[in-house]
Amino acid sequence: MQKAKYVSIGYSAGAIGMIEAIRSKDKKSKILAVTKEKHLAYGRPAIVDYAMGKIKDDGIAYGGCDYTEMRNVETIVGVEAVKINPAEHRIELSNGEILEYEKLLLNMGGKPISPPIPGKELEGVTHFFTLDDAKEMRMRVLEKGAKKAVVIGGGLIGLKAVEALTSLGVRVAIVELASMILSRALDPVSSQMMSEKMHACCVDVYTSNEVVEIIGNKKVEKVRLKTGEEIETDLVYIAIGVTPDSKLAEAAGLKVNRGIEVNRYMQTSEPDIYAAGDAAKGYNFLSGENMVIAIWPVARKMGFFAGSNMMGNKMKYDGSIVMNSLYFEDFYTISYGETNPQNPEAYEILEKKYNKGRSYRKFIIKDDRIAGAVFVNDISRAGIVKSLIYERMPVSKYKDLLLKEDSAFIHLPKEYRDAVYTRPYAELIAQN
Repeated sequence: MQKAKYVSIGYSAGAIGMIEAIRSKDKKSKILAVTKEKHLAYGRPAIVDYAMGKIKDDGIAYGGCDYTEMRNVETIVGVEAVKINPAEHRIELSNGEILEYEKLLLNMGGKPISPPIPGKELEGVTHFFTLDDAKEMRMRVLEKGAKKAVVIGGGLIGLKAVEALTSLGVRVAIVELASMILSRALDPVSSQMMSEKMHACCVDVYTSNEVVEIIGNKKVEKVRLKTGEEIETDLVYIAIGVTPDSKLAEAAGLKVNRGIEVNRYMQTSEPDIYAAGDAAKGYNFLSGENMVIAIWPVARKMGFFAGSNMMGNKMKYDGSIVMNSLYFEDFYTISYGETNPQNPEAYEILEKKYNKGRSYRKFIIKDDRIAGAVFVNDISRAGIVKSLIYERMPVSKYKDLLLKEDSAFIHLPKEYRDAVYTRPYAELIAQN
């Protein structure tokens, strides 16, 4: 039986944050990471670049291939944790091994949703979620000669699959149940701009539609839409969404409600078990509620706060917001917070297209604060707005600058610039 002071189930962004926090203070205590994947920590958002051939194994490995050794982290790879016993501080693995921990981080992430579509068991039907999925995509296109693909789902994962496939020369159709693609990240205007860009790159976009059957003889040959239309294809990627992988936590008796519940110190309902990443419900400081924000930077930040608290260095998580940075070919978008409010009458909304319609900005304002923003193509000032959102700066003194094409950080009132530059860092250092 192995024993470790710190154990992480999962070796992704949250675990990285935990490791960085612990190793900043404690160079020697044993850190053990268990992952069911065959690979050590890698940048999951970069699987699209891996599939496209822009990077290889050494490029996608987090911190380089020697990161794990540099941080003195022991690993168990390709083995799944199957049971946690909080009372005994023990973990049972799928290979029968038992681990004993002092502090445990749950960093299992999410798992792809797989709806009951007839024919989804056919060869060529898969997901685009892991490094192995990216490797399989390259094999099926470059070695087996796949020429056509259907992507089911027009969200973030679907967009990444489309980007990778088109770069490999595959003709792609994307099918989305909602009336617009990327509905959780963009607003109707920016979504339409993205759809137009995809059309220009020979991607067929089907909205307000769905795949009702996948057809083939052992191998996928075509899909049938609810409209009756059939699309011939060599590959099908199911990318309709991700759900928190919280089954292990629930079985251990932890509080779970559409994600693992944590307090502001990243503790679960068991004080020696912490959670971070796509399986955990972290604090959203805009809404004031806990929610799953399934993006790499948030997972890493949650892991850092968890690691600090696991050492006994009390740090109250200051929260995060929904953020998305998306691109397709040379079309770029960044969005923050509430981008498409269901009750727009409760907000002040500023929006403008410029640069001959190729660029777009939108700001959603509530209670004299920026509650959300969308940038299309001209994203150079998005970082300034992110800082203003995080600092909850009253918007009245600079509202007229938001839609000006030449607005810059220097144009903000001095007290705002000082707060954005100095206060967050000083407060974080003080907590740490």
